[in-house]
Amino acid sequence: MATPNNDFLVGTNGPDFIDGMAGNDTVIGLRGNDTLLGSAGNDSLFGNENNDSLRGGIGNDILDGGSGNDTLRGGRGRDTLIGATGNDNLFGNRGNDSLLGGNGNDNLRGGNGRDTLRGGNGRDTLSGNAGNDNLFGNGGNDSLLGGNGNDNLRGGNGNDILRGGNGRDTLSGNAGNDNLFGNGGNDSLLGGIGNDNLRGGNGNDILRGGAGKDTLSGNAGNDNLFGNGGDDSLLGGIGNDNLRGGNGNDI
Repeated sequence: MATPNNDFLVGTNGPDFIDGMAGNDTVIGLRGNDTLLGSAGNDSLFGNENNDSLRGGIGNDILDGGSGNDTLRGGRGRDTLIGATGNDNLFGNRGNDSLLGGNGNDNLRGGNGRDTLRGGNGRDTLSGNAGNDNLFGNGGNDSLLGGNGNDNLRGGNGNDILRGGNGRDTLSGNAGNDNLFGNGGNDSLLGGIGNDNLRGGNGNDILRGGAGKDTLSGNAGNDNLFGNGGDDSLLGGIGNDNLRGGNGNDI
């Protein structure tokens, strides 16, 4: 039974509802579709098997969904959310949070604060929302959205879609055939390996194509476009732009 003190609570092999209440608690769900609440304090919640729901509440919490399709919500504080295996939904909410999707097709949302989101293997969706965030798609064909703030987005392996949002953003497609959209702000876009599509949006942007047959569009603003290796297509758009094709037969 939970108390206002520091508790160590273990569920059953069935569906459990456990509220750690106040204190720095450790709550373990075992088997079953469990609901685990940390409430106040710096808590550690472990869903283990099946499809679990974990809420950290107030404090700096660690949430580990384990196997299954889990939903993790960090609450207030500096939280660490780990989806592990399965198709998971992770919500950092308030604070500077760290979200790790793991294996599976995961949905990660940072919320307010300076958050770090890592997609893992699978087709993941990462949204930084407010704050200056770091998003890493890693393996799989991922979709990354920076939101408000000055964000750093890296697609990793796979054919990824990166959208910068408002702010001074840095987008790196890395390996794969990627689509990068700077949107608002003065952004830096790097396609990396593969045949990439880079669009600067509003602002004074820097676009670098990398290796492959790339398409670069500066759109509005005074932009700098560098095709680098491969047969590239460069379009400056509105503004006083600087276009350099690099190696290859460029347009």
